[in-house]
Amino acid sequence: GSGGGGSFSPGRAVPNVRPAPLGQRPSTPVTPSSKIDPSQIPTPQHERERKPVFFTVQHLVPPSACVPFSVVDEGSCSPYVMRPTLHSAPVDEAILKESGMAWGLIVAPLAGLSDSEEPVPLIDFGAAGPIRCNRCRVYINPFVAFIEQGKKWKCNFCEVANEVPADYFCNLDADGFRRDQVNRPELTKGSLEYDVQQLEDYAFQGNVKRTPGTPFKPLELPLNYIFLIDVSFTAFATLPYVIAAIQDGIHAMAAQYPESNLCISFVTFASTVQFYDFSRTEFQVHIVSDVNDMFVPLPFHNVCWLNVHTDASKIADFLTRLPTFAQNFQEQSNCLGAALKGASLILAETGGRVMCLTTSHPKVGTAAFKVREEHKLIGTENEKVLYTPMEGQWTDLSTECAKKQICVDLVLFASTAYCELVTLGYACRVTGGQQQLFLNFQADRDYFRLRHMVVRNMTRPCGYAGIVRVRCSKGVRVKEYTGHFFSQDPLDMDLAGIDADRGFHAQLQHEDRSTLSGPVCLQTALLYTTRQGLRRIRVHTLSLSSSNTLANLFRHSDLDATVASLARRTIAKTVALGVPQSRDLLLTNIIESLTAYRRHCANNPSPGQLILPESLKLIPIYLLALLKSASFRQGSDVRIDERVQDMFDLLSLKPSVMLPWVYPRLFPLHLMSSVAGTMDEARQGLVLPATESLSSDKLNSSGAYLLHDMNLQLLILWIGERAPPKLLNTLFNVESADQIDAAAVSTTSSERVCAVFAEINRLYPEYANTIRVIRQKSDPAEYLFYQRMVEDKWANGAWSYVEFLCLLHRQIQNRRVQQS
Repeated sequence: GSGGGGSFSPGRAVPNVRPAPLGQRPSTPVTPSSKIDPSQIPTPQHERERKPVFFTVQHLVPPSACVPFSVVDEGSCSPYVMRPTLHSAPVDEAILKESGMAWGLIVAPLAGLSDSEEPVPLIDFGAAGPIRCNRCRVYINPFVAFIEQGKKWKCNFCEVANEVPADYFCNLDADGFRRDQVNRPELTKGSLEYDVQQLEDYAFQGNVKRTPGTPFKPLELPLNYIFLIDVSFTAFATLPYVIAAIQDGIHAMAAQYPESNLCISFVTFASTVQFYDFSRTEFQVHIVSDVNDMFVPLPFHNVCWLNVHTDASKIADFLTRLPTFAQNFQEQSNCLGAALKGASLILAETGGRVMCLTTSHPKVGTAAFKVREEHKLIGTENEKVLYTPMEGQWTDLSTECAKKQICVDLVLFASTAYCELVTLGYACRVTGGQQQLFLNFQADRDYFRLRHMVVRNMTRPCGYAGIVRVRCSKGVRVKEYTGHFFSQDPLDMDLAGIDADRGFHAQLQHEDRSTLSGPVCLQTALLYTTRQGLRRIRVHTLSLSSSNTLANLFRHSDLDATVASLARRTIAKTVALGVPQSRDLLLTNIIESLTAYRRHCANNPSPGQLILPESLKLIPIYLLALLKSASFRQGSDVRIDERVQDMFDLLSLKPSVMLPWVYPRLFPLHLMSSVAGTMDEARQGLVLPATESLSSDKLNSSGAYLLHDMNLQLLILWIGERAPPKLLNTLFNVESADQIDAAAVSTTSSERVCAVFAEINRLYPEYANTIRVIRQKSDPAEYLFYQRMVEDKWANGAWSYVEFLCLLHRQIQNRRVQQS
């Protein structure tokens, strides 16, 4: 596109919403009496006959991740792992400030690649280790220049000339490129991984200090799991489902990693903590009742670990007998803190992963705490304190786990009462773990999501004992990181746990008064230990052009990363500001940049028109969807714990899922084109049906719709009350809506509908995507579906999309009056 803007007139009809090219007058307004035509408003419409292909150097701005696309790594890394808000870097601070834009980077170092991409190359440089710049320590990459006949290489970050090691030397061709360049992934690929298992400088040797003088011997420390299982009286109802989910997770892990030496173990807790000795035929229990002074009562490493392959029968036997065993305890209380302290003592030397499955916060023993009286604070100025964890033994224990490379996952089965998730979840935030809240767990509704979370956690690409740093070329630096990590140095993020589903935000800024010239490079390096216990460095390098014009900044801005950056930076400030002020901040941020665009990039626009940059023409609808999310929604219908969970998720989403998470996709299945549900011409992927706007005005009661809600991890199949039997037969092979079986519909429907269900599961394996059938006007859960119609005006007074556009337009006009 030519980078112009979309335009339409609040309070006036819209003749056309074609973006106006820069330098041309946008479409002229018509008579003020007519209303906005909703069909002319920009909305996220996703349809494609063919999968887009993004070439990382030839193309500048990647497609939105709402539609899956393929990537060809030409030396700059994939937008699935690093996605900047601006694909043209602002040359100086003044132009960035003038634009009102956020400058940031969304990074997901272990994110999965698109289907068509080759796997990340693995390189071993032997004893010499990876080649790095002597001054800035950046890793050699495709954008360095070889000089002096190939004897030196010039760093593209700090411009220092480095000696080329003798065994790495190669002659240059007539154009100054190394003759072996095509065979060198480090000089041709934007993403790669170094094997540093044998190198002492990069080693994670556990937390044991080596005796001086003894030779370095690399250790293989696989990522072992300890399950902390609540067996108190309140946990009896959920215990069978917890056991079933763990059993499936262990089976899946064993199948996914057949050659591994992965081990797991179990610790149970209620009023006391129970450890298990598996060294004999019959397991034996050892109970620690002094939960204020925790110790491990047996030589754990010798008798408690179970190998997922060789000890499968012992694992099955223990899990089968655990419910009966638990019933004999009849213990009422919860000493989760003591149990976690015990796990931290066990993993103190090796690091590892602890999954806590609990029905409440710790009430007795180490790190026990009382929940706050949140009903007294909700709706007051002091409500914001409920988004800050309570200081005390629990937060201290969490920090201790982070320092020992112990990643903590939390699954909380809570009743409706406030359960202080913000304090409990602190353990997940500082260790890079996963947090999942189940309110009033109901097996038929929630078990599939629980099982999926445990299985995904135990099988996805992940690692531990990680450290991440984003390096920037001369004139740029990272101002701060946002996400779930522990930091002992502002330049780095320490990650006790890191996985393929997690992302971070790095806010960028100019160094002092520097002015950039030429390309800007950013490099993310993650040093970590794989699940199998091998030490690796994953390196991603991204090259951006720089620009001194506002028009280019807007033209090359990235919608996905901008929405993610706005959400993350605002959530990080909610702790200090509270929710109402955070909502205002979101609005203010976007109004500033849209005002700047109107002022500097639109030629003589009519006062009656709202002008939007082409690249960001959808920012109002995503902003409105964010404001209606549990993180920012006003009103008492959002529980504090639900808000905390939503904020937790939004802070860690990887770049490829941000937009569909905020604004779910709605597929009208009754309008499927002839190619929907079939492979595209190039065999690149399945063609998904076109989508519809999230507006109840667009719903046809004679139709059938599929809503993919990542937040609730649901695929909601909404059947209109007047859907004809012929349509239901064509789509689902049934005669009436009552015959649609949620459990079987993804396999018993027509071939093309089944293919759509399968493709959504394939594209988004990190979500459970449980199918829920909702019949119009006859299902009490229909509110879940309407809660996602974010373009509607809501009963609590939340704006409709049209009202929101009018509000933005008024605010921009007011801002311009103030500026003039």
